[in-house]
Amino acid sequence: MEFANNDQLTPTRMHEDMTLDQLSQLSFVEPICATAGWYPLHVLCRIDITNESGYIDLLKSVIQSYPIAPMKNTVDGWNPLNIICRNSVLGEGITIVLGANQEAAKVSTPDGWFALHQVCLYCRSVKVIKEIY
Repeated sequence: MEFANNDQLTPTRMHEDMTLDQLSQLSFVEPICATAGWYPLHVLCRIDITNESGYIDLLKSVIQSYPIAPMKNTVDGWNPLNIICRNSVLGEGITIVLGANQEAAKVSTPDGWFALHQVCLYCRSVKVIKEIY
């Protein structure tokens, strides 16, 4: 089973370097990239800035403002939980996204990986591994 590289998780090049301030100014219910199905939550889950001040608050705010965002898949079949498990080293953001949509842990990525596979490889937090399991 081969895992997708990070380039396959990039909605468009213009969103790679979005700051928290830029993301916080967007409508959380509108896609950032409609053709790819990326919403602000997907982008937040894609960038690994969980140690940056305000990241967790913005993550919670996006989910609270648009509760179905954690259930939205990109056009390529990635849900926010799979994205954050692939990109986050810290577990707090993963825990928040998992809490908003526990069913997402049962959904694989297009290349057959589940959140548990990704969190074991990338996050390596025993606490988060247990939560996903």
